[in-house]
Amino acid sequence: MALKLGPKSSAQFQEEIQKELLGGIILLRHAGAAYGESAEHSLLYFRYSGEPRKSRPVSLTFIPYYAWANRTATPMQVWTPIAQT
Repeated sequence: MALKLGPKSSAQFQEEIQKELLGGIILLRHAGAAYGESAEHSLLYFRYSGEPRKSRPVSLTFIPYYAWANRTATPMQVWTPIAQT
């Protein structure tokens, strides 16, 4: 997944207060893109084609790192790639 950044991208973050979670934390939400991977790209080595990858829009949720251990098992990524729009 990638964070979609465009002009004034910092204004596109929405803050959401979760009072019931760990005594209150702030989540950030932002538009993103999920890229489909072909079977060839799942291999360790593959031929680079230079063609743009197909993507679909998704909503990304960012939580404070310290709060992660207190959540249920879900996918996590510390660094998020950026897609310029």
